[in-house]
Amino acid sequence: MLNLRRIRKARGLSLTQVTVKTGIDPASLSRIERGIIMRAWVRHRIAEAFELPEEELFMEVEDADDRPATFTVPEAAEMLGISRSHLYQLIQSGKLPVVRLGASVRIPRVWLERYIEDSVQAWVAARDGWAAKE
Repeated sequence: MLNLRRIRKARGLSLTQVTVKTGIDPASLSRIERGIIMRAWVRHRIAEAFELPEEELFMEVEDADDRPATFTVPEAAEMLGISRSHLYQLIQSGKLPVVRLGASVRIPRVWLERYIEDSVQAWVAARDGWAAKE
């Protein structure tokens, strides 16, 4: 996502209000915010309307609202860089909690992030233990 969207929302501006300031239609503005349209004159006109440098408006930023709240097993396995069968082992052992929605198994993003943090902390503790033995 481009920073433009974050700034627009922080200022409480709708796409229609930005249209009035820039003369660019709302549908095009939406595509611009998603990085689909990027003409130099468009960037310049928007930067003038927001009174900010183009570099600040058009840099890529991560938006928590754009990230999914849950992941399927294949998605989570890909994120962790492990096989699905290994992920199922983690789930069955209770090391990674899941939410079951009917037959579907979902892993909430926050639990996946916590598992990664715990794994890193365990690795650091093990590394420090090895270093102390040397």
